[in-house]
Amino acid sequence: MFPVESTKLFCTPKSVINTGHSKLTRMKHMLKYKVTITEGEHMEPLQEHIDHLEMEPSAYEDAPLADDDLADVQGPSKKIKNQKNLFNRSSPMKIVRVCKAMTNEQRIVIRNAYFGGMLGMKVSKLIPELCRFLMGCFNPKTCELDFGDRGKIPITIESVVRVMGVPGGGSPVPYHLDVNSTCLILEMFGIHNGKQPTVAFIEKLLGPTYPASPDYLRKFIIYSVSSTFTPNTGTLVSPRCYPSVINTDAIRHLNWARFIIDVIIQTANAKDTKNWFKACMTYLMVLYVDSLDTDALKVPENGTRICIWTNKMVRCVIDLDTNSDGSFGKLPLNQRYRIRLSLFSAEPFDIDMFIKRHVVGDHSDEDLVQYRTAVIEMCNIFEDGLAKFLRLSNKENKGLIPEQKENFMEQHLQQDVQ
Repeated sequence: MFPVESTKLFCTPKSVINTGHSKLTRMKHMLKYKVTITEGEHMEPLQEHIDHLEMEPSAYEDAPLADDDLADVQGPSKKIKNQKNLFNRSSPMKIVRVCKAMTNEQRIVIRNAYFGGMLGMKVSKLIPELCRFLMGCFNPKTCELDFGDRGKIPITIESVVRVMGVPGGGSPVPYHLDVNSTCLILEMFGIHNGKQPTVAFIEKLLGPTYPASPDYLRKFIIYSVSSTFTPNTGTLVSPRCYPSVINTDAIRHLNWARFIIDVIIQTANAKDTKNWFKACMTYLMVLYVDSLDTDALKVPENGTRICIWTNKMVRCVIDLDTNSDGSFGKLPLNQRYRIRLSLFSAEPFDIDMFIKRHVVGDHSDEDLVQYRTAVIEMCNIFEDGLAKFLRLSNKENKGLIPEQKENFMEQHLQQDVQ
């Protein structure tokens, strides 16, 4: 029987004295208060009587976010509205934490498997709103980030290797349930009750005190897959990644870049029915900021991109890319990703007609090709200079009176002509 509480008057016995009720009424309320305390002390929590059941593979995806995962999110606040629609456990902080504590011997084992590009990862936080924006722009049919008139960024094996520093071998990554593989990996972890380990448990086994052995490589790959490449929304490791680490010599020959792309495609196809992003958000975020055209930072062109970009650099560029309404897309993409919006016709026939109209005499096809190349190059130079002039004038024109604007425009026009 549950405790009985008064609906009209609930107070301590000492406070009942000053209520103004009759003595009989006060005695009834005092008795109800004592019944509540007495019975409440003998109540046992219901959760202690619930048996702990082993989770099925599908249950790995249902656990809520923990506080340590929210700590790895960049943004104005850790309490993000609709966070279940924005973020998963794809936290690069986990990889950064493990790699920083590795010994030289452990690093050699990882490098020999062609995962050495991840050892210097500097990006440790995600921007959930940006991840949602990028997943919304991803086209699984064309496998590219489609930003409309801004341009398109292709998602390729080469870009994954360049950004993440993972192997792009010739064999597909086996990612499926296999009883024998599961038994071998659980035996390696010392687990005999059939339950899958947590990601946090594997992180402890990657500490600097553990030997640099093939088992260490297996644990690192399982940890990377479960925390970054295709993270679960729960805390347990999915046994589907176990077959890929049984043969440690074959790990370097697997196409991990293709695996990351396949997960992004699967996630995009299922985004209307699932609330969790289970793709490699670290790759998408770094690829995007690395594809923006800005003079605010001097970013080295060579090197694994996750080892070049830092949290501060990412935040700086994203702030510049954010519009006044909070949406993204203010900065232009790099020229190789832009949709060419030319002031001049790029059709060879039109260019040839322009050349023939202004050049006297007969010319061979070879002459036309040379003229055509020169005309196209000059048009591109003119367009780039005009675009630079417009950006500069828009930036420096703010706050000027009309007369000052006219002087500013004339001054820069003369410089461009010179």
